[in-house]
Amino acid sequence: MNTVIDSGEFTDDFIDCARFVNNFFSEKGKDVINFISFATIPTPVHTSFRIGNQLFFIHIVDLDDNMEQPGSIEGFISICERFQCLACLIPVRKKNNKWTIENLDWGLIDAKTGDVIDPYELVSDEKIVMSDYEIHEMGNDYVRYHIITKNLGYKVSSFIIDPDIIPSIIFNKPNEKCCVLVKVSYDPNPWVRQEDFKDELENVKSSFPDMTVYFAGVHLFGQEQMKQKDNTLPLYRGQGYYPTFRGLETFDDLDNIRKFDKANKDEDYTNAFKLLLPLAEQGYDHAQNYIAQFYEYGLGTKKDMKLAFKWYLRSAERGASYGQNNVGVCYKFGKGVEKNLTTAFEWFKKAAGDSNRALYNLGLCFRDGEGVEQDYSEAIKIFKLLVDKNDEEGICALGVMYYEGKGVPIDYKEAVRLTKLAIKQGHNTSQRNLGEFYEYGRGVKQDNVKALMWYAVSLKNGWNESKELVKNLAKKMSVKDLKKAENLTNKYMGAKND
Repeated sequence: MNTVIDSGEFTDDFIDCARFVNNFFSEKGKDVINFISFATIPTPVHTSFRIGNQLFFIHIVDLDDNMEQPGSIEGFISICERFQCLACLIPVRKKNNKWTIENLDWGLIDAKTGDVIDPYELVSDEKIVMSDYEIHEMGNDYVRYHIITKNLGYKVSSFIIDPDIIPSIIFNKPNEKCCVLVKVSYDPNPWVRQEDFKDELENVKSSFPDMTVYFAGVHLFGQEQMKQKDNTLPLYRGQGYYPTFRGLETFDDLDNIRKFDKANKDEDYTNAFKLLLPLAEQGYDHAQNYIAQFYEYGLGTKKDMKLAFKWYLRSAERGASYGQNNVGVCYKFGKGVEKNLTTAFEWFKKAAGDSNRALYNLGLCFRDGEGVEQDYSEAIKIFKLLVDKNDEEGICALGVMYYEGKGVPIDYKEAVRLTKLAIKQGHNTSQRNLGEFYEYGRGVKQDNVKALMWYAVSLKNGWNESKELVKNLAKKMSVKDLKKAENLTNKYMGAKND
């Protein structure tokens, strides 16, 4: 049973004391302490942190009882039991208008037994399985910080990591207040479904009628699960995790995606843009990349390369390889951002494992020495990987390496073989290249008719640089040969279109 969030206020005295306590722990823990934000509203958990495999929740106790602190010790212990963490009290006093820690060392005592607690003595190599409550905290943190704040740029006004209290997060859009219900799943359990939010969604809508309500399903893969390739293993405290998250969702999203697909197919780009922008603003990485393209090419909105780059970057930050590749392209050519070949190389490298386009662009970086030291051997290795994937751009690029003798001895016949392989996929650059092979008799018998034919085919297929090649070669040819080339071109294009 979930409880709707009931916000309150902290007293100035408590805020001052809590800040003092956190600074004290930060100094004690130095580089090993990992603070966990429990909530922005008053709760019995006043601060919390993780060190190694141990989770500590802290309740501040004013021994002189002059400060109004949120929650009771009984409520605090109850929360700690659900999170399966250490329930710690830190007794404090205010002396000469300054807060002081009553006990030595860390100043902590066990909330149940009163025993002194030294966090360092409790940390071990033992693998401690996280509770569902602790796992929920990780998913909440991911949505709150990595998506809402960092990726989308919105300001979170309040949150709580306790899954028994809803909504999980409240944030502000321009002229709009929003809240999010977060649910977290992990292997080997089923992923969170939209249906899992229905009852809570109605509860929140009735309690916050003026807010836009979203839900967020996060699925976590544990570091140990990935390392051992065993998704039946539990998630262990203190180890990393890999989140899977579509975006902030509503029950209207699927219908809006269908409407967008239709508008886009009908080339109604203005309507398509309006339908897709809210989905991009909800964190859908595919929608973010699409919106970037709309801005780049001025489809349904005013052309704006800076906004295009912003949305490509948001998609890239979500881990989308197509977004990462497009960010690399922006840096390579200075589109919407200052040109930086080194940064472009790093983005291509990041995306290369999941994107043939990024892998191809990475190969070009090595070939041309852009953003990295020139290395023909590495470029050839990459282009050969693309050949194995039957990627037309990679096949063409490898053909050019053999044609120009870069990193390999010149081999015109191999260049022709690869070029014809790319042509089978309709690659217009390779069509142009084959025309050059025929014009100069490299790897094939010299033949101006076939050269003109391939130049013309590449031109018809959108390779506009062939226009001058067609014009210059045609001047050297007889009317009879021009007619032959025209017939061959028409025959090829006709067969292609059948």
